[in-house]
Amino acid sequence: LRPFAIFTPRNECPKPLEGAYFNRRLVQVFGAVLGKVDEGHVEMVNSFELRMFTVDGDVRFNEEFLRQRLVQYKEVFPELDAVGWYCTGGEDLESNEITLQSLFADAMDSPLLVKLNPNVDSQAKRCDLYANELTEVDWTLVSEQSERIGIDHIAKLSQAGDDAAVSIEGKQMRAASSAVGMLLDRMEIICKYLKGVQEGRFPPNDEIIREANKVSSMHIMDFRFPADFDEGFKSQERDARAAMLLAKMTEICGTLSNLQACSGFFWTTAM
Repeated sequence: LRPFAIFTPRNECPKPLEGAYFNRRLVQVFGAVLGKVDEGHVEMVNSFELRMFTVDGDVRFNEEFLRQRLVQYKEVFPELDAVGWYCTGGEDLESNEITLQSLFADAMDSPLLVKLNPNVDSQAKRCDLYANELTEVDWTLVSEQSERIGIDHIAKLSQAGDDAAVSIEGKQMRAASSAVGMLLDRMEIICKYLKGVQEGRFPPNDEIIREANKVSSMHIMDFRFPADFDEGFKSQERDARAAMLLAKMTEICGTLSNLQACSGFFWTTAM
């Protein structure tokens, strides 16, 4: 499982504190899961919400909407296929979920079911994965650094009523910035002292001069090859800017996903 595959339904899932109970029952969220299949190994990468409707009290999904969205995703991510579907709810499978599994089996090959429980605490198991025969299978959460930056940034900043929330990567970047600022201040003091000694305004101190020489000699190799130093510095700067841009873009995508989920919910209820 990739983080975005389960983070998308997490954002779409209504929360009890937001008044999301409908007829004294938490509204379920359903969607399709996209991923890659390689010799029996399934990697779930992304997901999107589906339009649902009821027929004689039974929940059904809009097959035409599913096909259209899959075509759209194929145009942008040709390597991704529909590998399953997800829903929210309790730990046990319900009858409508078993029926939906058979319907999804007609729309895609050997669909997996990812069931998310949004009502348990953070220490409990919140995700169950079922194979095509509805037998529970083991899964592993894998992520890259870019995914962790984006997910952690959204998870922290999306906490309701907590404007001071900052992601772990954001704290690390601020700490690094403070350390660089402190280093520059100390270097400025050393330069002013050495200039004062040279001009005769301060008495020379051999110990301070030796320590200053050690500091300067640590980076003398970088300044012997300024082109290499500039290229390395610019590369690190680009990586830092890309990480911040990725976090911001992921936050915007999460906001748009919430807007789409709310619009789809109101559209479904209106119909």
